[in-house]
Amino acid sequence: MLEVLCDRLPEKPSLYPDEMTGLLFRELAHRLGENWVSAALRSHDQG
Repeated sequence: MLEVLCDRLPEKPSLYPDEMTGLLFRELAHRLGENWVSAALRSHDQG
């Protein structure tokens, strides 16, 4: 899921977390919360 998100962010860098959850739902048919998106991006930046 994080991979899909990171692949799409360069195309749409101004997405808000709620828009990112919609993107993930459309791409993967999996609904995640905004908190998950924010935490995943933070951990990716630190990794």
